[in-house]
Amino acid sequence: MSARCFISVVLLILAGFFVTASAQTYIYFDAPGAGTGFVQGTMPEALNDAGQIAGSYSDSNSVSHGFLRENDGTITTFDAPGAGTAANQGTLSRAINRAGWVAGMVLDSSNNLHGFLRKANGKIIAFDFPGAISTGAAGIDGHGQVVGGYGDANGFHGYQRKTDGTFLSFDVPGGSDTAPKGVNSAGQIVGFYQGSDKQSHGFLRNVDGSFVTFDPQGSVNTTPLAISAAGEIVGNYIDGNGNKHAFARLKNGTITSFDAPGSTGTFAGSVNKGGEIAGSFDPSSQAKAKLGPDGAAGFCFGQPVSGFLRLRDGTMTTFDVPGSLVTGPSGIDQAGNIAGSYLDGGCASHGFLLEP
Repeated sequence: MSARCFISVVLLILAGFFVTASAQTYIYFDAPGAGTGFVQGTMPEALNDAGQIAGSYSDSNSVSHGFLRENDGTITTFDAPGAGTAANQGTLSRAINRAGWVAGMVLDSSNNLHGFLRKANGKIIAFDFPGAISTGAAGIDGHGQVVGGYGDANGFHGYQRKTDGTFLSFDVPGGSDTAPKGVNSAGQIVGFYQGSDKQSHGFLRNVDGSFVTFDPQGSVNTTPLAISAAGEIVGNYIDGNGNKHAFARLKNGTITSFDAPGSTGTFAGSVNKGGEIAGSFDPSSQAKAKLGPDGAAGFCFGQPVSGFLRLRDGTMTTFDVPGSLVTGPSGIDQAGNIAGSYLDGGCASHGFLLEP
């Protein structure tokens, strides 16, 4: 029995709600043309309830392209208009709605940032908020409206791009640097902003334009990342001691913080209508350093290295793609399927779908 499995078994016996993954099926995939070198490869970003996965891949020249994987395994690749063709430029998919519309960002040949929308028929529209220096896209609702942030001479603001191509700008009242991170099918938007205390706080923007701001107890930096169709918000926060935790905020405003077993940092990134949460955590035993192709020591992945699934009742299941350096869930659908990416021994990224 591995040390990680042993720890999980002990926690199950003592606490009654931590278990390790079993009897689950992994499906692995790579986008056509994905590179296999250091920090290249396939990076899923979002999963919808139709089983479609949207993401990006980095080719052998480290240029990014978008992809859409259908539930039958078929993968379509694409590039948004104006995408740059040099290393670290290109198309970056970020979100997908139930109809298969994909939203994301484009880095052009001058490294300027733009938004894009790809409709289910394959038509791609690149866009910028009027007068913006940069435009990013973070989510798309059930109507095809894209939300994200843009920067201008006065800082950063949130926007909603309506289906007719018009824009609505918004800022959290009394705050600055509004940064939307997600939207649900109904059009409720979540994200964070900077308060007068110079700390980040969470916000919920309702469909009628009203705002609710919030923080988990003890937070000095709150980062909401996703909201379900039921109005449940998940994300991360940092406490006064610099420790990183995950949180879930119910529609009634109740906030619960939680940590994966054996974690030095827990990150909740997606939630479905049934309240199942997928995310990543830092095991205390992780080894971060990895030699790059130039022989210099560096980080080939960020801190989240193992995956977790948290059920509505608080039960947590931890998992790792066998043989991977890092397992990073990025989406969970209504059936409990989890999509994400993992890094192999050479620090190349691949896609996975974990079926319950």
